[in-house]
Order: sequence, then C-alpha cells, then structure tokens
Amino acid sequence: MNPKNAVIRDYWLRISEQYSMSLELCLELDLQDGGGVVFSVWGPYSGDFHKNTFAYSVKRIMDICGVTNLKDLKGAPIRAKFEGNGQLGDAIIGIGNFLYDDWFIPREEKLYKDF
Repeated sequence: MNPKNAVIRDYWLRISEQYSMSLELCLELDLQDGGGVVFSVWGPYSGDFHKNTFAYSVKRIMDICGVTNLKDLKGAPIRAKFEGNGQLGDAIIGIGNFLYDDWFIPREEKLYKDF
C-alpha cells in the first residue's frame, strides 16, 4: 500500500443514493502522478455523535486536512492510500496528512469496527 501525494480538487455532500437515511461526503482528488480518484464516506445522520459514523468521518477528514471549515477542503494537500500499489483499478482506502503520519482509513477506525 504505497501512498500517493494528492490535492483535494473538489468535494460534495449529498444524500446517499445507495443507503437510505444516510449522507455521503465525496472528495475528488488529483493525484501527483496525473490520475484522479474519488474518496467517499457515508453514514447515517443520527443525532448521537458517538454513534454517527458520518459526523465522525467528516471530523477526521477535516483533522487530516488541517481545516476547521468544510469549504477549506478544496486545495488541501493530502496523501492517498490504495489497496495494492495504487495502480489503475486499485481502490482508495484512506487519506493521510501530507506531513504527519496521521491516517483516516475507515475500516481501521474503532467506530466503524463497532458497527
């Protein structure tokens, strides 16, 4: 799993088309090697923050990017981690801080494991 440098080109929030009563945050990434990929997280929008995977995911993404406002995600430098070597067709599994060893890989986060 070799990380690749990337910049967040754009992001969007939407009601999930796949899962009812869920929101989805999608990050459109430009990879340093010229490719592009979309990293998305989703979760129910319940009121209980401690069990709200969506709110938790948004908070972790903002922490990784070093921003306090969602609109500041555009242009944020990050690292993208893929299954395999990040070749065409490999799935993106998480994003990391550009300078520090701080990663958000949803399937490794405790909150996701509790569901």
